[in-house]
Amino acid sequence: MQRRRPVMLVILDGWGFREETADNAVRQARTPSFDRLWRSGPHGFLRTSAKDVGLPDGQMGNSEVGHLNIGAGRVVMQDLPRIDAAIASGEIKRAPALIELIKKLKDSGGTCHLLGLVSPGGVHSHQDHATALARILTDAGVPAENRLFVTLDPRTRQLALPGGETVLVTDTVGFVRKLPHELVEAFRSTLDSVRLADLVVHVVDGTAANAEAQMAAVREVLGEIGAADVPELTVVNKADQAPDEAKALAHGIEGSVLISARTGEGVEELLRVLADRLRGSDRVVQLLVPWSRGDVLAAVHREGEVISQSDGEEGATLQVVLDDVGRARFAQYMTAPCT
Repeated sequence: MQRRRPVMLVILDGWGFREETADNAVRQARTPSFDRLWRSGPHGFLRTSAKDVGLPDGQMGNSEVGHLNIGAGRVVMQDLPRIDAAIASGEIKRAPALIELIKKLKDSGGTCHLLGLVSPGGVHSHQDHATALARILTDAGVPAENRLFVTLDPRTRQLALPGGETVLVTDTVGFVRKLPHELVEAFRSTLDSVRLADLVVHVVDGTAANAEAQMAAVREVLGEIGAADVPELTVVNKADQAPDEAKALAHGIEGSVLISARTGEGVEELLRVLADRLRGSDRVVQLLVPWSRGDVLAAVHREGEVISQSDGEEGATLQVVLDDVGRARFAQYMTAPCT
């Protein structure tokens, strides 16, 4: 009688397989025990993303998803696609808890606060679910309070450009796709600075599978808040994580800049392009400032970019780059038309 031998089934959580060594900690590590077991014993692969584990196409799995599928011994539909399906079919509108909530809100005149993670990540939540619930509430006649992003004030900092100019850079919040029209107003107070900007720097995730859709969502909201005509510079980020995808995306967007915020790749080029674009939005004028107006001469140097200055008997003649505000302020000293 053949003696039975013990068998151990080892499932490696978070241990992916890829032949390339770049950005691959597993392949770069010294793993003598694993290498010996891999050579001498039977082994196989598990597909751990998308529909193979009950997730949407392109969605990566995680430990919770893996444990649930392995424990059940079958593909278990996860919460993310189940909620997606319920939204698409309208089933979510018929959920007893949601119907009861809407009734109580209407009867009491109370306020519904939607709290949760708002991002396209899909691991623990998805922004589309929050916006779908907001639509259901507003369609049912529940008043919408414009409080979205109320705590996210934009931050403004000074930035020195390669030519020595100093500009103000305002970092605004991110964008959410498919917002109900009533809630777009919530962006206005947060994004007022965008409408007043000389240039919008639109940062795009170069690794995103739906980057074009995300860009379209941003531009749609910019249009709704009255900022569609503000010049735009597209910056494709994460060139270090997905160089081929990021390069292809940047190549398809005229005038875009490819960078990696993590490694610093392309940042110098971005600053150069920023300076060129901002200078292009201004015009060169010639001013004659009398010597008796030293205060004006100082203001011109402070607020404009002086290209040249020549001194004469009547005063200083300057070639200077000025924006619309500067040209209006110093119009009485202008001796040559804008170029």
